Amino acid sequence: MEKDIRLIALDIDGTTLTSDARILPSTVEAIRAAHAKGIGVTICTGRNFGFTRAVREALGIKLPIVCMNGAVVQDALVTYESKPMEKEAVDAVFDIAQECSIPVFAF
Repeated sequence: MEKDIRLIALDIDGTTLTSDARILPSTVEAIRAAHAKGIGVTICTGRNFGFTRAVREALGIKLPIVCMNGAVVQDALVTYESKPMEKEAVDAVFDIAQECSIPVFAF
């Protein structure tokens, strides 16, 4: 029984890129094979669009990509979805983290 696969969503770190940030030829070939079968391929990552765009282009991916852990859906020209946190919520998180001496990394 053949499955009706319409979309493949790839992570970047340790999946699409090797540990030394290379794209293997076999990865490019697998994506080309998926495209040849009419299967869409996209990237879903925690990284920002600027970094991810270069990977997208190197892989020949044409679909919009999901970045920043789902906060942004974007392609080269259009932002389809953006879910930034409200400034008040961000301020509250930073205030609590500072009070508790918790280091914060945000993007």
